[in-house]
Amino acid sequence: MRVPKQYFEDFWDRKSGYETTSQLFRVEIGSFALVSRPETSKRNRVGVHNWFTFNTTDVVPLDEVAAIHLKLSILIKDRKRISGVFTRLPGPHGLYELGFSGVQLQFRRPENVYIVETPSKGLTSVLECDAPESVLNPGCQLNFRASGMDVTLNFQRSDLPNWRKFQADTTRFLNCATSSGA
Repeated sequence: MRVPKQYFEDFWDRKSGYETTSQLFRVEIGSFALVSRPETSKRNRVGVHNWFTFNTTDVVPLDEVAAIHLKLSILIKDRKRISGVFTRLPGPHGLYELGFSGVQLQFRRPENVYIVETPSKGLTSVLECDAPESVLNPGCQLNFRASGMDVTLNFQRSDLPNWRKFQADTTRFLNCATSSGA
């Protein structure tokens, strides 16, 4: 992967020939410009959350990510009652929300698990979001594949309407970073 040097904050990421199985990026919403750790701290102190993070890796097949998120949100005593068959209900912003049919469950904390599925490509995206008002700053985690890598992207729940743009911008960035012409 070839990425402008300023996107790598840690010295080992800048070493020629360095290999890793994961890389974290923090970028501004809209411009996709780097947001450094010190800048993130300044923005957090004044309540400005106009950035998101994404991590590239290759860990778990995407079709297993939704089940993992949903099962981890359920209290341990109830996990044994799960059959693995999920219901898909229309959700916000072009998403489907996952649930379990016919099983009354208790959850560790309120959250929503959403997916994007198409007949031609199957499961393409998985989102796990804190339920509104369940925590002080509810967030979302978006999982998808781009440029042969698993990507985990984190953002504020209030930015859920922008999930497609975040995924598209990140995909464009990674396609450019991994193209032979870079």
